Amino acid sequence: MTLDTGASPELSAEDFEIRPMGYEDLDAVLDLERQCFGDPWSRASFESEVDDPDGLRWPLVAWRRTRLAGYILTWFVLDEAHIANVAVAPMFRFLGLGRRLVQTVIDEARRRRVRWIGLEARVTNDAALALYRRLGFQVTGRRRRYYRDTGEDALVLTLDLTRRREPGCPG
Repeated sequence: MTLDTGASPELSAEDFEIRPMGYEDLDAVLDLERQCFGDPWSRASFESEVDDPDGLRWPLVAWRRTRLAGYILTWFVLDEAHIANVAVAPMFRFLGLGRRLVQTVIDEARRRRVRWIGLEARVTNDAALALYRRLGFQVTGRRRRYYRDTGEDALVLTLDLTRRREPGCPG
């Protein structure tokens, strides 16, 4: 007997439904958060992402059938955006889902006429750093001992959306 995990080698990023996060997603989001991070966010933190009457927070989830595959949390303030958190379930990594989630935020930021997007990433998270660089983000700073669980530094990355895009260039 084989266990159907929902993942297969034929999957691509387009095989996932991306939609706004709702309260009905929180149990699955919390499970994924605990899988992915040593210092997970609390339920109350995720509830505040979902319950945002001002529309400044933009939490999204990605589902594959009945499995949460990933999520991304973004905050919009004036002409800036900040990607607060991105997670992709281990079984769905390396399918382009992380890229699709971040690209969805970039597209929404352009729609909202945001000038730049910022985020922090662990200095040792090579996969995430490579993804962000491919999308046009640049390292613009370093936050010493940023992560509470390990004391690890974070790199600050930004994407300038005011630059004129050349055909075929990311971002």
